[in-house]
Amino acid sequence: MDPSDDGPITLSSSLRGLAAAYISPLLVLALAAAGFVLDGVRPMPLILLAIGTTLLLVSLFDYPIRSVLSSNGIARHTLLRRHNLRWDRIDAITRSPGPRLRWSNARSNAADSERRGAARPARFPIPGGLAAVCGRRKVLLVDQAESAAEYDRLRSAINTWQIPISLAATRPPVGTAPTDLYRRRKR
Repeated sequence: MDPSDDGPITLSSSLRGLAAAYISPLLVLALAAAGFVLDGVRPMPLILLAIGTTLLLVSLFDYPIRSVLSSNGIARHTLLRRHNLRWDRIDAITRSPGPRLRWSNARSNAADSERRGAARPARFPIPGGLAAVCGRRKVLLVDQAESAAEYDRLRSAINTWQIPISLAATRPPVGTAPTDLYRRRKR
């Protein structure tokens, strides 16, 4: 990616995150269906049905497949809707927390390093995806960290488009893969 290119920037969510977002609600709904078949209409299958339906609706309407950043704003593409955020409504672009599994490993390593007297490791050693801060809420743009080249292009584009927002997201490590690595065609 050429940082001087000032066209729209497309960032994609990970395939693993998309699979988890769409398969998990279906598994909860399958448990609810099994509960209805085995026990009939009881409170537990009804609760599982409500939880599964809620998770499915959130995944379909709010989990981003990709986000397109342009001079007009950010377009978040989900499975069933397109959410447009104008730049004047966005206060900053930050990072979401990194993977929790890495956090738990960092936590156990922190306890070991404190016993040895070494410096404490970072809370989230792997950066998370980008999120837009709109007032008091955070809106997830992508669920994985972008590559260093994509980050540089984003920073350059924000300066070129003269957008008065804070890019508070830290730069990802140099070896981070681009977000469109496993996509067959570019959007």
